[in-house]
Amino acid sequence: MRRQSGRLIELQLLVGAAFMFVVIFVAQMAGDQGLGHALLVTHWPVETRSARLLVTQTIERYANAPGTSRAEALRQASLAVMQANAEAAGKPLFSYAHPVFWAPYALMGDGGR
Repeated sequence: MRRQSGRLIELQLLVGAAFMFVVIFVAQMAGDQGLGHALLVTHWPVETRSARLLVTQTIERYANAPGTSRAEALRQASLAVMQANAEAAGKPLFSYAHPVFWAPYALMGDGGR
């Protein structure tokens, strides 16, 4: 794909900003209903399979352990991703231990319970 210098970047920034406003609005509505004030965001684009693993692990750990904070659930999920492998046909291809797979995630807002 050939990129046109500033136009594609401007479009990506616009779409990204619009998406963040939608996510913040939805999170605020959830918070107003007592569902919490926190967002799980990334600092850069992420690989799909490791992202699915980290997000589902975070949610499961938070939901299944009443004393676990959101921040602790994310920490535990990140450690689980570090120990996992990408697989194809049941054979390991590479490890998710590299920070590119788990480091881009940040919890914004209330990291508590």
